Amino acid sequence: NVPNFAQTFNLNKEQIRIFNTITSHIQRTIMWQICIDLKSSKPEQLLMYIGGAGGCGKSRVTEAICAFMSHHDRLHTLRSLAPSSAAAVAINGLTMQSMLREGRNKLCINTTLTQTEITSIETEWKNINYCLIDEISMVGCHMLAR
Repeated sequence: NVPNFAQTFNLNKEQIRIFNTITSHIQRTIMWQICIDLKSSKPEQLLMYIGGAGGCGKSRVTEAICAFMSHHDRLHTLRSLAPSSAAAVAINGLTMQSMLREGRNKLCINTTLTQTEITSIETEWKNINYCLIDEISMVGCHMLAR
């Protein structure tokens, strides 16, 4: 029994279009992972920006995507990030600084990670297929580049 996520989350037409674009990519990725020995081609990376004023429903789409991934037992392949702790809590995610192991004492953009830190981050991201960054307008280019 497949839930109707658009109805459950009361998505409008534009939100449904965005939701369908992302979830169809997720489904193609799942199928590729299941059929990897059949030499099917891996879906290309999905890069998508969802813009809009506050209150337009971007977070609602994110919630629906998380519910979809949870329903398909793929939530472990999603990493949700935000630039501030308040935004990270709202999406049940991490701050970008904590993901990069940058504490309050390491705010300099020239901070160099140790090989141990790099290996740890790579291990954590090994099985992550999707990354959602909330409040992207608050992320500086230096942070995004890291």
